[in-house]
Amino acid sequence: MKFKTWRDPYDAGFSPTKPKEIELKPGLTVLVGCNGAGKTTLLLNIKEVCSQNKIPCLSYDNLHDGGHNGLSEMFSIGNYEEGAYLFCASEGECIKANVGRKSKLYQEFIEQGFVKDMSYRFLKAFGKNDDTFESKDRVFLFDAVDSGLSVDSVVEMKLLFDQMMNDYRDSDKNLYIIIAANEYELAREADCFDVNKGKYIRFSDYEDYRNFIIKSRQRKEARLLHQKRWYEKQKEKELKKYYKIVSKQKELLNKLEKEKQAGNEVSPWDEDDIKNMVKKFLRSSRYITKEDIE
Repeated sequence: MKFKTWRDPYDAGFSPTKPKEIELKPGLTVLVGCNGAGKTTLLLNIKEVCSQNKIPCLSYDNLHDGGHNGLSEMFSIGNYEEGAYLFCASEGECIKANVGRKSKLYQEFIEQGFVKDMSYRFLKAFGKNDDTFESKDRVFLFDAVDSGLSVDSVVEMKLLFDQMMNDYRDSDKNLYIIIAANEYELAREADCFDVNKGKYIRFSDYEDYRNFIIKSRQRKEARLLHQKRWYEKQKEKELKKYYKIVSKQKELLNKLEKEKQAGNEVSPWDEDDIKNMVKKFLRSSRYITKEDIE
């Protein structure tokens, strides 16, 4: 599966993934990099591409589907027993329970390209769902599923992904299971994908993985320094525009005042537009704040 990567998605002066186009192969792919390297951003990028090309995609984001949202879903469908369990469980236990519950839907998704869950029924009611998929690809995205998990639980999670691949190895569907990982156990003996360089890598042992993450952190810190300098340049450009507009505003107001003193009629609309010139610019400004001009 080839797709174009986002270019400077947060308008911060950098693109998390350097190549403009990358290719992911079917099977289990583990996205690796330090916190803030761009793993979640790449998952969102993939999700958008799937949506644009009508490729069935099912995602689990612990920040969105776990925590209070997972708890709310249990109570909303009347599953009070599991809801009570999630209310008292640790973060890791909640992740296992939520992923385990959603795993019951994986067969339906692989075969049909969608699952008839609560979100599906809501969108269907407003005519926002299209149940026809020509693509044989099936994309699973998992984010932050190893957060708060002990090693044994991470191993269990990986066994689930391996089982999914084994169950459909001989089917006519192409399964892509893409995970953003922080724990070495997910990356161990797996096809890993460096989100910054945009290429597959393998780790020989934990020390190899550790060194990679440290280098990734160093690249991130260099990127943040570059981002800071870029931001300061953008602010400097906007400040120059601001001072030009202030100067222009004073010039035009002086002209209006001279017209009034000469007894000439001045349109109140023109005067209001001139007085609002600076305010309009500041509302559209992206890099300067009130503190910068006071």
